[in-house]
Amino acid sequence: CRAGSRPVRLGDRTLEACRLVSRQGRPGERAFEAGQAFCRLMCPHPRLPSGPVYGYNDWYCAYGRNTATNFLADAAFVLSLVEGEKTRPYVVVDDGWQRGRQGSPAVRAEHRWGGVNPRWGMEMDEFARRVKAMGGRPGLWYRPFLPDDGLPNEGVPMDPTAPGLKRRIVDDLRRFVDWGMELVKIDFITYEWCGVWGFAYGDSPVVRDLPAWGDETRTTAEVVKDLYAAMRAAVGDRAVIIGCNAIDHFAAGLFELQRTGDDTSGREWDRTRKMGPNTLGMRAIHDRTFYVADGDCFGLVNADSVPARLNLRWLDLIARSGTALFVSWKRQLTTPEYAKALETALRRAAKEQPTGEPLDWLDTPRPTRWNFGGAHATYSWEPDFDAVQTPAWAKRRLDAALARYRKWRGDDEAITITTVADIHSWTGDFPVKNIWSDHKTHMLLGLRVAAAFDSALFADLGDIGLDCRGWWRVPGDAETAERRLLAQDVLYRRPGRPVMCLTGNHDRGSAQAPLSNEAFGRRFNDRPENAAFVMSPCGTWGYYDVPGGLLRVIYMNTSQVDGGIGDDQIDFVRRALETSDGRRILVLTHVCLD
Repeated sequence: CRAGSRPVRLGDRTLEACRLVSRQGRPGERAFEAGQAFCRLMCPHPRLPSGPVYGYNDWYCAYGRNTATNFLADAAFVLSLVEGEKTRPYVVVDDGWQRGRQGSPAVRAEHRWGGVNPRWGMEMDEFARRVKAMGGRPGLWYRPFLPDDGLPNEGVPMDPTAPGLKRRIVDDLRRFVDWGMELVKIDFITYEWCGVWGFAYGDSPVVRDLPAWGDETRTTAEVVKDLYAAMRAAVGDRAVIIGCNAIDHFAAGLFELQRTGDDTSGREWDRTRKMGPNTLGMRAIHDRTFYVADGDCFGLVNADSVPARLNLRWLDLIARSGTALFVSWKRQLTTPEYAKALETALRRAAKEQPTGEPLDWLDTPRPTRWNFGGAHATYSWEPDFDAVQTPAWAKRRLDAALARYRKWRGDDEAITITTVADIHSWTGDFPVKNIWSDHKTHMLLGLRVAAAFDSALFADLGDIGLDCRGWWRVPGDAETAERRLLAQDVLYRRPGRPVMCLTGNHDRGSAQAPLSNEAFGRRFNDRPENAAFVMSPCGTWGYYDVPGGLLRVIYMNTSQVDGGIGDDQIDFVRRALETSDGRRILVLTHVCLD
């Protein structure tokens, strides 16, 4: 047991490390049912709100730059959509109301959480009164470990046992409920003391050496849970707490709500697509067994930031799921389509519903098939590739090339293979808009060429560009590499023909995020469409016999080892040549062979 990253000093006391619980599964029991039952066993007394949780939060439409007057006008529009509902909606101002420049922890702010900044322009007790007069339940965002003594936030990772810290947090929370707040969103409460984000955790948030804590007589778990308990006691029954970046099993039984994943977005669909359906589906078993789950908001910052057809699917899923629904909305963006969808979603979320059950959560990272209390729905989270239009100049060239090919071929039998190479894509995700400066869009054009020519094979000759983040600028990181791999994986599962992917010299990742041959080959070449491939164990070299017995296509990995090609690959290629049975041979490589 540890206190931060150091051994705990228990002294003479005995520590109860854990209690083991178990249950016997039932024959025919669905995995989702079993998961919910086991969660109830682990947390027999969750602290739940008195009714459905839904309403307005301004983060994903304002991103920390708002005024109280504008906030209240947007909130009034949202509240107008649910007039007459028995359950009152929450109205939550996110980061940006407190003293100090909005969204910036580095700015000095004496008694940061005791008042507002000039841009916000309204004292918080007055803000709470106005929200209640509109029929809402006021709430605010709070970063409890951010210094409140006029010092910049230079202390990450900070010491959660620091003298006076718990007392100050309790005082802040009591002040908030005295102002009239009925919800407090508590954020950054793990990152601040461990210094890393959730995707980098191992078995514990502590994955590196931390500065010594002042109190090393209590374990990390005891310290963190004691702070959560103090927060709970500070607001009592006067407000509900949303834990954001909180540790789940410590928050269970103390916080009514819990943000269960990373941020969605009002700016880019790809982030919402990656984070939203995943966290809502994978953590649905926690809803109302540990707390009310919050998969994060539906939002939009500008009219063209996120395609409506995709964003509204996310809104519909949250609204039907029985979990918390918060919308981030600017009244100026309202169209008849959005107004109808928002009202439908909010009125649905205002009523008690069973937790939505993802039906394919064991098969995909973003569940698409859901059961909402017996009503089934299917969602597509992938970009609408068909909406990306081929430019007129490219269409003219494609038509001309196809005409020349058909004239040259005549009535003869021919095999076509379409290739792309050196994409070096500079964004993590496939764009949802027609962005030809993102080279992955050119891959989509390549797939359309393959379809027009009825190609027997589509081959990507390498250099996706997994060693950098941004166009040749910054060394690649694990998250960006994963997003790039995922985007290309989704794209290459569409064409209905084999796709052969070669490893380029820029596809082995970076020192910060290395990518093994096995990981690359498994991701791109080991797939059902390529069932006829004969591959090496790692999948980054192999061959494909084109149906008809005329051609064998051998693909090689010229970046297998630091020196280029290993002896095992050379032996594999030699055998492929020797067993070709009279077929013509085409060898594809990324780096030219000497």
